[in-house]
Amino acid sequence: MECFAYASSQTYDLRALQATLSPHFPCALIGEVLHVKWEKKGGDLFYFQYGTCVTWGLDTGDFNAVQKRAVGKPETLGPAMIRDQFSYSYGERSTLHDDEIVLESKNFEAKLAASYAISQSIKLEVFEHKTDLSIETTRALPETLARKGKISLGRRALSKKIGTLFLERSSINLHTDILDLPDFFWENTELEPFYLRMRRYLNLDSRMDVLNKRLGIIHEMLDMLGSELNHRQSSRLEWTIIILILLEVIVLFAKDVFGWF
Repeated sequence: MECFAYASSQTYDLRALQATLSPHFPCALIGEVLHVKWEKKGGDLFYFQYGTCVTWGLDTGDFNAVQKRAVGKPETLGPAMIRDQFSYSYGERSTLHDDEIVLESKNFEAKLAASYAISQSIKLEVFEHKTDLSIETTRALPETLARKGKISLGRRALSKKIGTLFLERSSINLHTDILDLPDFFWENTELEPFYLRMRRYLNLDSRMDVLNKRLGIIHEMLDMLGSELNHRQSSRLEWTIIILILLEVIVLFAKDVFGWF
């Protein structure tokens, strides 16, 4: 059997999603997760508030069918969508090895415990993709500054670049709390060890450290671009003052020598 994870949206309004899907599927809100039961196949879907969905026992076509009910059109599962895939089965002990998940229970709680880690992993992959893209699009700027002593961007373009980087960094910083231990495990402590094993297998903590270092690089670029913008504004102000002083000198000279004004 297959388990799929999709980073299919920025966020989900879970109550609105429940209202839309409940006429077609049994749904239940569990904290900040919407559990949707596909009774025909005995499958489960878990929608997370931060825009991810983890499915169990359903293929991509099934997910498309649910998404069509949820958003009015099927999800476009092209290369732009971030997704992950695992196989799963049932056994004596919950574990994960070589992308094969073994669940010791068929209860949805065991699937939800694994889904938390998988969902966090794929959302982290979204963050990683965003930071890589931001760094890649600004990589040439420090090189240009080192080589030419200035950045060959207009003031408006430079301000837009600063704004874009700031929004990306802020968006990621505001949502990194989703990688904390979910409240679900306060009431389901027996499932926490399995969740923590899943976290270790998916390298969530080490990937988060790398992400923070990349965000540090973006922060340094913001400082550099901000300094460049401030330097340009200071230079413009200095030249404005120089021109005004020069005009004043010319006026005084014309008045004293030629009797103008």
